[in-house]
Amino acid sequence: MARPQLAVPLTVAALVLVSLLLSQQTIAQGDSNIADKGKRRPPRAKAVNPPSPVRLSPSPPSPPPLRPPPSPSKPSPKSPSPSNSYDQGVTCPDAKEVLDKHNMYRENHRALPLRWDASLAASSAEYALRLAKADCSIQHSGSRAFGENLYAVQVSPPQNDYTCTTAVRVWYEEVFNYNFFAAQPYYDNKPNFVGHFTQVVWRSTSFVGCGVAIVQTPLKLPMGTVNSTCKIVTCRYREPGNIATDMYFLKNVLSNSTTIVL
Repeated sequence: MARPQLAVPLTVAALVLVSLLLSQQTIAQGDSNIADKGKRRPPRAKAVNPPSPVRLSPSPPSPPPLRPPPSPSKPSPKSPSPSNSYDQGVTCPDAKEVLDKHNMYRENHRALPLRWDASLAASSAEYALRLAKADCSIQHSGSRAFGENLYAVQVSPPQNDYTCTTAVRVWYEEVFNYNFFAAQPYYDNKPNFVGHFTQVVWRSTSFVGCGVAIVQTPLKLPMGTVNSTCKIVTCRYREPGNIATDMYFLKNVLSNSTTIVL
């Protein structure tokens, strides 16, 4: 007896066929990233905005090539340093202080400031050396072309202080011996030994130059002879002062306008 065949309901067969068709369509229209035989396609490159350009600050300019240092200039010739030698005459090393001291005193006596004269200073140095070598003697040159002040000091043990400002102060100290109210300014003051002071403040004088010399010389003392140095300071003035008449002294030596300061 033959086995009866099972009849598949039409509805079920139709559903199976529809399911197979849909499965194939899905494979045909599926994700485009799926390639044949199960291989994956490389991912698409995504558009990437190009990086913004980086602005570089301009490089600093190259420094100029280094120049070799200039060769040291040759020092100008100088007179022998008075700080380590004797037996010479030189222009006062403190010339500015000497000039300032003169002009401070002159201002107090209503006289115009002096100016420095190199030729007067050079001749003063030469004459100072001559006097120092002549047993430290003090004697004026006697020239009428310029006025002249002298200062001398002899000390032991030997010293080499070539400054000159002290001499100017010593000369000016004679102001305390000057009688500004004398009826005859020249004749009445002549015995008072004030000629150094009057030359310093003489109103008609315009220029000054000073020099100094130091010489080693023996100094005789009651207990014997010792080593010493003779120091001479000379200042010369143009136009010369101390013209020996009362009228000139009256016009050129005026009383101090403020308290006297040494």
